[in-house]
Amino acid sequence: WRAPHLCVHRAALVAALAAALPEGTVETGAEIAGVEAGGRAVRFASGASAEADLVVGADGLRSAVRSVPENGASRQLE
Repeated sequence: WRAPHLCVHRAALVAALAAALPEGTVETGAEIAGVEAGGRAVRFASGASAEADLVVGADGLRSAVRSVPENGASRQLE
């Protein structure tokens, strides 16, 4: 890929984000039903919704976050 990258265990990433951000900023254990508005609006399976500056999806291969294009580009790997 010839680009800088970083591998980090998911639990370590969540812990680092939670420690660096105000309490209640990091939402864990919530099933995402969809992401809209350029990746900034999240709909949860519970019916709740939230807006964010950054959405990190760590929900596996069929991630709802992964399916959102970045700046209109395709996210599918060939």
